[in-house]
Amino acid sequence: KTIRPLLGINGILTNYNLMFNGYCHFNSIGIINSYVGLGLGLSNTQIVDKLSNSKSKMKGLASQIILGAGYPIADKVDLSLEYRAISQGDLEKKHSSGEKERVYTTKSHLVVALSYNF
Repeated sequence: KTIRPLLGINGILTNYNLMFNGYCHFNSIGIINSYVGLGLGLSNTQIVDKLSNSKSKMKGLASQIILGAGYPIADKVDLSLEYRAISQGDLEKKHSSGEKERVYTTKSHLVVALSYNF
């Protein structure tokens, strides 16, 4: 994903996460099933800055909050819409002048998903 110039950075942001999530389902409103979730996992983030020809890398813990609602489309299959806020921590970028700068890697997503209920 290419990022726009932000705080002196113009380059490519790459991020991979491996998350383990836990969900709490609430009573259904009609046939809509609502739920919340929390996730913890590992994150690998890298920024390649085209302006300074430098790389910033960070590996560490990631966390997320999930809010969602599901609609049953078959006996054990739901179609869901989720909002996820994911935080992977901060990257520290060094400028050629020696100055340090923090880049926050918190993201928000809307996710459409199919889930199988055991």
